[in-house]
Amino acid sequence: YWTNISSVVTEDYPPVYHWYGKKDLMLLALNLHEQSPKLEQSLEKNHVPHEYRVFEQPGHGAATGEGTDADGWLNDAVAFWEAQTTN
Repeated sequence: YWTNISSVVTEDYPPVYHWYGKKDLMLLALNLHEQSPKLEQSLEKNHVPHEYRVFEQPGHGAATGEGTDADGWLNDAVAFWEAQTTN
């Protein structure tokens, strides 16, 4: 990676909806357990609207999460972003 995303978050950073599945071995190999908390802290520090979800089932490439506990994440994300544009 060319940068750590948490280090470039500023107050004008766009709203963020992010999620992952605990069975995503690719993200775990990329130290997600260290990266996600740093991103979360940076978003909070800069008052960036965000929603962070962790699901049990989906692995890497789960797309819409159909058939897993992440099923419906896309609708949740759209609702989150729509709420940000009406504020």
